[in-house]
Amino acid sequence: MKRRLAALYRNIVINIKTSLRTQLMLTFLVCLGLAAIAGVAVTVFMEDTLSTRHEEVDSGVERLEIDTQHLAEEVERITANFPDDETRRKSEIQLALNNGEWNTSGQTANFRIIDESGNVLLKSTSAQWAPVDLQYLLRTSMELSADLRANQLDSNQYVVLASPVEYEGRDAYMIFEGIPQTRVYYVQDFSMIGSIAFVIAFLFLFYMITKRKTGYIEELAHGLQVISKGQLEHRVREKGEDELGILAQTINHMAQELQAKIEEEREAERVKNELITSVSHDLRTPLTSIIGYLRLLHEDRAKTLEEKRDYLRVAFGKSEQLQRLVEDLFDYTTLTHHDVRLNTQRVSLNEMVEQIAEEYVPLMEESGLQLQRELPADELFAEVDPEKWFRVFENLLGNAIKYSHKQSIVRLRLKQRDGGAMILLENQSDAIPKAQLERLFERFFRLETSRSTKSGGSGLGLAIAKSIVELHGGTIGATSVENRIQFQIWLPLAK
Repeated sequence: MKRRLAALYRNIVINIKTSLRTQLMLTFLVCLGLAAIAGVAVTVFMEDTLSTRHEEVDSGVERLEIDTQHLAEEVERITANFPDDETRRKSEIQLALNNGEWNTSGQTANFRIIDESGNVLLKSTSAQWAPVDLQYLLRTSMELSADLRANQLDSNQYVVLASPVEYEGRDAYMIFEGIPQTRVYYVQDFSMIGSIAFVIAFLFLFYMITKRKTGYIEELAHGLQVISKGQLEHRVREKGEDELGILAQTINHMAQELQAKIEEEREAERVKNELITSVSHDLRTPLTSIIGYLRLLHEDRAKTLEEKRDYLRVAFGKSEQLQRLVEDLFDYTTLTHHDVRLNTQRVSLNEMVEQIAEEYVPLMEESGLQLQRELPADELFAEVDPEKWFRVFENLLGNAIKYSHKQSIVRLRLKQRDGGAMILLENQSDAIPKAQLERLFERFFRLETSRSTKSGGSGLGLAIAKSIVELHGGTIGATSVENRIQFQIWLPLAK
């Protein structure tokens, strides 16, 4: 039972924290209850101040009429009970009259039994024996009844009431004379005051309790206005776990995404401009040479046939360099495009490395280099695009041929490491400073501009290799220790 109550309590707390609707409903109920308490408190406090005194006589007269009728009936009952004992009969009637005077509800009262001639036959203690004008008394009694029906009686008004009674075998009247009891009561005139207090208290409490929430909404609105003006680095305060808190998180996420998108577009624009600048420079150099040598041939400045052949050979070489640069540029822009697609297939890395090594052995030997390869006994398989991976090895092995020290060894190894395949290419070359090593895979970066240009390098080969490796979910890096440089490629294995 305790666990259920604890779970219920936690659910309620979580619902209150995460639901703005629940918070508003709870706020409304709390304000309603507190406002009701405030209205009642004001009502009680103003009770004596705003109450009016009223006096009510009608009910006193009605009670006296009933008392008079009951006393007349009591006299007739006594007469019927003691028809032959006159002394006992009068004694009982006298006692009834005295008791009626003592027990009446009026302030002052007396009873008399009067015959039709106005003579007093019997009376209560305080009544007079003097004869009365019966017609006057009856007329006064009828006027009193009329005033009673019209609610025109005043407090402390002397009244006369008459009720027929049979006494000693003849018609008589039971006459009451006196002042009826006045009932005093107070009417509260503060119902409107209590209602006004309730409304004011409710509005005040609801405003004060919801002030923080409305202030937070205004804060979010202001934050959106700031962001809409281009200040994407602005962040709104994330507060609470309800819908407003989620809205704040969404606003911040939106601003962050917009900022990242704009920065990405700016970076793309910067890269494009940089690419155009670099390409223009790299294209201009061989193109200028080609135009220069062709102009010499066009103007017949070559004196001998051998000079013409030299000019054509240089122009052709520059044309090939220009072609490689254009191809590298095309490959790089294609690989860095977001929608590039890979034609992957399950490939044995052992066979791929072995095949590539066999193709480059003759080229290595022509350059005075020796290629050594180390492959694991177990075959390693990966999902790769073979055509693009040949391009990776072409760039790496091509650089090894260009920049390795003559009569040195180039090592190509394949290992299994960290749940993937590690391809290591190591060759002897000039030491590379750390600052340049970190920029080795940047586009158009050359260690020695003059040498790279002379060798026909575009500065895009390693950048292309990095893009291909990363498209396959792998990583590529390089280290340089003394006169040895090593490239490391890690590639996830096929499942």
